[in-house]
Amino acid sequence: MNNLVGKLSRIMRYPIKGFRGEEIVQTNLNKHNGIPHDRRWAIRNGSIPQDLAHDWQPCKAFVRMTQHEDLPLYNVEYCEKSLYLTHPNGEKVSINKHANHKDKLSEWFYHHDVGLSKSNNHTAYWDHNDAHISIINISTVNAMAKTAGIDLDPQRFRGNLIIETEKPWVEFSLIGQRICIGSVELEILRPIDRCKATSVNPSTGESDINIPHFLSSQYGHVFCGVYARVVKAGKIKKGDKLCILSPAPNAINDGARTNTAPRPEQWPRFMRLVKRVKESHNVESFWFEDPLTNVVGNIEPASYLRLHGQGENGPLIRSYTISKNKSDAGLLRLSIKKETGQAKFSPWIHSSLQVGDTLLASGPFVDPSMTWRPYLMPQKELLIITAGIGITVATSIITSLKNVTYTSKVNVAHSIRYEKDTALWQELLEDVCQLENVTPFLFVTQEHDLTQTAHIKSGRINISNITKNLSLDNLQVFLCGAPSFSQSMREALNKKGVSNDVIHQDVFYSPQSIAEGIYKKPIHKEPSLTTSMPISFVHASGETSNIIWQPDHGSLLNAAEQNGISITANCRSGACRSCLYRIEGEIENIIPPVSLAPKNWAYLCCAAPLSSVTIKEKANYS
Repeated sequence: MNNLVGKLSRIMRYPIKGFRGEEIVQTNLNKHNGIPHDRRWAIRNGSIPQDLAHDWQPCKAFVRMTQHEDLPLYNVEYCEKSLYLTHPNGEKVSINKHANHKDKLSEWFYHHDVGLSKSNNHTAYWDHNDAHISIINISTVNAMAKTAGIDLDPQRFRGNLIIETEKPWVEFSLIGQRICIGSVELEILRPIDRCKATSVNPSTGESDINIPHFLSSQYGHVFCGVYARVVKAGKIKKGDKLCILSPAPNAINDGARTNTAPRPEQWPRFMRLVKRVKESHNVESFWFEDPLTNVVGNIEPASYLRLHGQGENGPLIRSYTISKNKSDAGLLRLSIKKETGQAKFSPWIHSSLQVGDTLLASGPFVDPSMTWRPYLMPQKELLIITAGIGITVATSIITSLKNVTYTSKVNVAHSIRYEKDTALWQELLEDVCQLENVTPFLFVTQEHDLTQTAHIKSGRINISNITKNLSLDNLQVFLCGAPSFSQSMREALNKKGVSNDVIHQDVFYSPQSIAEGIYKKPIHKEPSLTTSMPISFVHASGETSNIIWQPDHGSLLNAAEQNGISITANCRSGACRSCLYRIEGEIENIIPPVSLAPKNWAYLCCAAPLSSVTIKEKANYS
């Protein structure tokens, strides 16, 4: 018997993209195609010419629930082999290639140049050109519903194949696998990132829970379900078993190449724990094997992983710096301190995760505001100041310096409370010995009778001592530690004349659970400005689009879109982070994002201007 994973509970198809679907009991699937008649029709919203619409187009080209929440209230039905779309008020139009119904559809959906489009015989209007089949797990949806405290209908995720497994989130373990359902074989390409359309209750046509906001705040990602492609034709029917056949590494490579899909580092996937190493009395290193090593690219210094666990009382999320990696072996190391007090994740992982276990993770990520890179400015001297477990950032930076030509002076100052807290310090010293012009300093704050040397001192970090040999007017600084520690170091550097512009602080993001009800009734306030405001949008090419924001636009995202500027934006609540841009000017959040944007950055979907604003430099972040 093959590796049994679960069963096929329902088969769904959606004849008109964005509208109500229909359940079928069985169907034949052909290689590199979707369910017959699924998403073959769509209603253009006027953003593309009619003569292009028969080819695959992204969802933003069509009428969709992100802008029309009432689409589930329209009825789609077959009658005498014809397809009909019925408005909630009872008006009906026939969907066929001979009638475009422009006037009626424009009346219904308030767009210019609205019309029906039918895909060609080789494709359909899937969310992505390669996303032939979407799979949703009932067990995952039920777990989400339990966390949210409300009922969730799996149909809001508009999957083609509704499966059921023993445990939730198992579908993410299928990425890069060949599976069989009935006589059909499929390869699983990647997870599905969820947009605002999933916030709409398919029964009422109204948003009753902000799904992207909920997923991001409670689970640390915005994914639910997986995409698949058919690699062996056959027949499926309700009740068929779902089994794993073999690895399909080409599926991961192909899924990662689709430019309309999220980058691979954003994908939640199960990493296997292969080794645990005791580093100090309260720090242990966890070595994970990443199945996406070949597609996530180089790991930058100060990158981190986001771990997605499940505690006794619900989901747990935490971000940890990658203190070392072995890319040739696909291994990543997280050095984690066992925290006390109110901490939940680190006690859980120290006590529960054993070698051989798997854990859902995503990344590596780098904070978008951290423009600093030591190998981009090799002419500048470097000062790294860390405290406690913040040494993981220092080890990652020093490791990266070993791989590049960096001859400028580097000082590393690390603060601990007791000598027993010296996790990774010996390793850092060994790495430092392989570099030129690097001076380490260790400060022990709570022990004053230790043997002091040139590099080991009692007391707190003294900025004058650790910068004696550095040129303060040619310096770049990196801070990592508790907020109070980093702030005190920043202030001391400022007094020495070091500008905040060259001080970079690790501010990586661990989502925090939000109060129940916030994601159920999203907060939205009216902009404070009641007059128009000029906005400059600097494109990646360097060209600038000058537009006018109007109060009825609400967000900067709406203003950009209504002026023809295309911006990737899924959740429209600061959860998916795809519309995080650098900002010059004053803004306010009219929608509270899941996490605060870094200084001088903004989520365009949440922000409205308080002055003239310049938007530039697309973020490279999740």
